[in-house]
Amino acid sequence: VHVQEGYVPGSADNDKMFTKAWAEFKMHFTMNKKNNGFDVRLFAGYFLKTTNSGDFRFRMGGISGYQDYTYDYLFLDRMSGNVADVASAQYIDGDGGFKTRMYYGQTNNYLLAMNIKSPMILKVLGFYADFGTYEKSAPKDQSFLYDFGINLNILKDVINVYIPLAYSKDIQKTINTNNWNFGQRIRFTFRMEKMHPKQVIHSIVPL
Repeated sequence: VHVQEGYVPGSADNDKMFTKAWAEFKMHFTMNKKNNGFDVRLFAGYFLKTTNSGDFRFRMGGISGYQDYTYDYLFLDRMSGNVADVASAQYIDGDGGFKTRMYYGQTNNYLLAMNIKSPMILKVLGFYADFGTYEKSAPKDQSFLYDFGINLNILKDVINVYIPLAYSKDIQKTINTNNWNFGQRIRFTFRMEKMHPKQVIHSIVPL
């Protein structure tokens, strides 16, 4: 369980302070002796105090480089917002942890999500499904979102590529409105801070 309290950068005004709390639970259900199985992640977040200055919202679609205001993670190009750039597809599967790029599901209130990954086939190929709900910003928005697709496990816990196959109506609306082609819908995680030479060697030549 985490609680984050902060001020808007450059301001000591108490009215510009925000407080957010969240909890994250990860479970692994083993299907065989090789530790291959289902991974389930649960996330719940809530704002105890909000501010109209700055953007500190919970995000159903995870965290892109320019949204990482605490600078907790490493990105190939932190400020890339151009979907034509491959680097802009890198994200952190925090908050709601959805794998599909989207602008919906951002909130200063509450967010609940569940992320599921299937057992891997040949240690590389798997599937994912995400489900979430949040305090929607407009009456016409969907409060329940989902997506489903293919998970390519390139380097365990470091590099994963996510290829979306299906999503809820509002996510589809984002894709259509922005005219994102199939390649621009693909996202990946590259957790450079978790990379160790020994792990890379073991992933190539299992010992």
